[in-house]
Amino acid sequence: MRALGLDVGGTNVKAAVLEDGEILETRQVLSQGATAGALGVIRAEAGDFDVLGVGLAGLVRWPEGRLVWGPHLSGADMPRAADLSAELGLPVVVDNDANMAALAELRAGAAQDVDSALVLTLGTGIGAAIAVDGEIYRGRSFAGEVGHVKARGGHLPCACGRSGCWETLVAGPVLDGAAERLAAHDPRGLVYEEAGGAAATAVHLVAAAERGDEPARTELSAFGERLGRLIADQVAVLDPEVVVVAGAVSAAGDWFLSSARTSLSTYLHGAAYRDPVDIRLSPFGAYAGAIGAALAAMEIEHD
Repeated sequence: MRALGLDVGGTNVKAAVLEDGEILETRQVLSQGATAGALGVIRAEAGDFDVLGVGLAGLVRWPEGRLVWGPHLSGADMPRAADLSAELGLPVVVDNDANMAALAELRAGAAQDVDSALVLTLGTGIGAAIAVDGEIYRGRSFAGEVGHVKARGGHLPCACGRSGCWETLVAGPVLDGAAERLAAHDPRGLVYEEAGGAAATAVHLVAAAERGDEPARTELSAFGERLGRLIADQVAVLDPEVVVVAGAVSAAGDWFLSSARTSLSTYLHGAAYRDPVDIRLSPFGAYAGAIGAALAAMEIEHD
């Protein structure tokens, strides 16, 4: 069986091609969160596949697969899963992108060996999914929106229309902003040098950290400290065995994971009396959602 998984995020559409469960290809297309562009990708790509899975960065009604709203998505309404299936002539499953990422971790990634997990997808925003006994917990459909819980000390405006959400403190644009500040502050520094005259981004921040740049390392460590506080709040509520960090930002995990673990142990209620909570990086990184979408489509077909 040949499956296509698509993860429609706030910046890119990521694609994963699986055949009989084996990952053959991953790639991404710039979309800037436009659902019309994402639909174009879906219609252009789906013809060569037996099943299709789509993860969307927003509130998705389950099981009908209907996008209700997404703060990072704009434009035309996305069709329901059944409508896409009828149009494309193949089985289609549509779910929240973080739920798709969690499925990838449960079936083939960093959460295969546990009964409970919290999966965080850090990219343009924060996605989160809760896994219990090998299945996704959805509540009535929309569980897991931890990125839009107000953070202690948070005050910046958020894409959701509120202010002070965790997403304003722990997401890809936060690291992009740190890179921009360092490049502007020191035009002879390593972040500026890595950017090569272009706008500095998280990629340049990490590259500078790898070359020994202390300001870059400080920013990444501070990011990890905030991530640890976010995780501590969620662990206090959910008490999972592991927390998996996926999404594009996870590529920088070696630079912030240590401070996140320290912060978790510092801020977690009753930490000294609890079993340790393992924070793991996804082996799939930015493509966890797309891979999970393909796996979800294969599972629906086999039901």
